[in-house]
Amino acid sequence: MTDIYAIGAHELRTIPPDIVHCILREILVEAEARELNARVATYATDVGGGLFAIYDLSLFSRISAGVRNILIEGTAPSPYAGIALIGASFTTRTFVDMLARAAKVVARNPMAFPHKFVKSPEEAFLWFDQLRAERQTQGDGP
Repeated sequence: MTDIYAIGAHELRTIPPDIVHCILREILVEAEARELNARVATYATDVGGGLFAIYDLSLFSRISAGVRNILIEGTAPSPYAGIALIGASFTTRTFVDMLARAAKVVARNPMAFPHKFVKSPEEAFLWFDQLRAERQTQGDGP
C-alpha cells in the first residue's frame, strides 16, 4: 500500500517494497528538508534499508546552502541503493553531480549509491529492477 505524505508543497510517497517517490515543487526550505530526511530514514528502517528513490524535480526551482547541507547529512549513512531523478534541468544535473562528489568529501559515510537521470517513474522502476538484480548477483541484498 502506497502512503502519501504532504511536506509543505512537496509530496513523499512510500511504495512497497522499497521505493520512495518525492515530488519537489518550487522551493525546498530547511524544515521541509529535515522532515523529508526523517520520513525517508523511518521508511528505510521499516524496510530494512536499501531504498530506491525517485525525485521528481520537474516543478522544482531552488534550495539554499542550508538545505543542501541537510540533504547531504541525510545521506550519511546512506539509506539509498539508487536514486532516479526526473525532470532535472542542466543546472540541476550539474548540481546533483557536484553534490554527490561533495558528499564523498564532507559526509561521514560517502554516498555509495548510483544516481541516474530518467524521463519517467516507469524508467526509474526498470532501472531499480536492474540494480536489484545486480545486488542479488553480488550478494548485497534481496
